Amino acid sequence: MSLTYVFTIPLVPSTLQFRAGMGEQRSFISNRIRRVSGPEIFDCKSQDLVTSQSRIEKFRDQIDWIPDDDDESEGGKYDPWVCELLHKDFRGKFDIDTAFLNPKLHLIFASTVCGPSAVALLKAGKSPIVQAETNMQIWGLQHTTPADICETIIAGRFALSADESLRENGTTTGINWAADDELYLKYLTTGLEKRKASVLNIFRVWDDIFFLERSSASGKSNSGGSVVDAMEALNADVEEDTENSGGE
Repeated sequence: MSLTYVFTIPLVPSTLQFRAGMGEQRSFISNRIRRVSGPEIFDCKSQDLVTSQSRIEKFRDQIDWIPDDDDESEGGKYDPWVCELLHKDFRGKFDIDTAFLNPKLHLIFASTVCGPSAVALLKAGKSPIVQAETNMQIWGLQHTTPADICETIIAGRFALSADESLRENGTTTGINWAADDELYLKYLTTGLEKRKASVLNIFRVWDDIFFLERSSASGKSNSGGSVVDAMEALNADVEEDTENSGGE
């Protein structure tokens, strides 16, 4: 089933509502992803996620760690765009057609808004929607918003990071989580406003999983060049033909 996208409902109310919910329950949600749902989402042992050091050894490369060119150096940087967790079928660089489509992000969002049991349902190819009252009902989510996706990738990256608590700036990693969140948000909202085909596809994929029967209205770490590359790639992407897409 293909949903028709009509961009007439403002993004801000849904964004603020979702972020308010995340802010109030951030500690609980972070714990759920890392301690409860993490092993099933990331196909790992529970002990792999317990300590900062174990997460560095197991997952650092998955969440955007780019080592320095100097082989003798242990230095490097975290790059939110060249990130395995961000992409479906990651090929070592930012890809406009696979960004924000890693199936693990869907599992993270399912755990966040539908509860831990939804992860197993989704992995089994079933609907993650359950009858019990969940955050999806509490937060009044009706369609996928840019904030949904931004908070999901941040939650996933944090769960695999060496940081023990989710603060604006990571005390161990040095990642500016708030800045990365804003960069992801800018990318997605810009793509929606300009009707970029790749971004519209992101929201269609997410809505097909979580909001299939509902009409949808909507639908950088600060690490230098890759931010520019990502935004330039978005600007170079073709606009979807509204006559063929069913848009207004």
